[in-house]
Amino acid sequence: DCSSCKEDYYTVGHSAKCVHCVESDRYTCTNGKVKKCKEPWYGVECDVHCEESERYTCHSNGTIRCKAKFKGEDCESCIDDYYGESCNVICRATELTECDPETGAVKCRENYFTLEGTNQTCARFCNTSSPHYTCDSEGNTVCKVKSRDCNAV
Repeated sequence: DCSSCKEDYYTVGHSAKCVHCVESDRYTCTNGKVKKCKEPWYGVECDVHCEESERYTCHSNGTIRCKAKFKGEDCESCIDDYYGESCNVICRATELTECDPETGAVKCRENYFTLEGTNQTCARFCNTSSPHYTCDSEGNTVCKVKSRDCNAV
């Protein structure tokens, strides 16, 4: 028990062995007997380094726990529907739209376009893989060969 240890010593767990405790940059000693890790040091021996960040907090054993909106082994990704460096941009994809994986900006799915001056986002369909025509920025068909019928198969 701790009372049998000399000053600046303490016991670990149920061990009867006395361990010397002198404060360091990684831990403090209370009454010379109890070791308490200083941030950013964690673990039984205060030998696990973990600095909290915008993306995670540190457990007492030094492992990380992702904060809200973050996921992944190192909290490197945003949870579903969140985007951007700080995962603070919300974007929900629809049948006609998708979200830019980096910025979260809404963009039309392939072959869908937004007609300028309307509130019909990505409502115009234009087959961009047609051999006979291409599509302009508003989804209007533009013949590839001027003398051919754009709709010819």
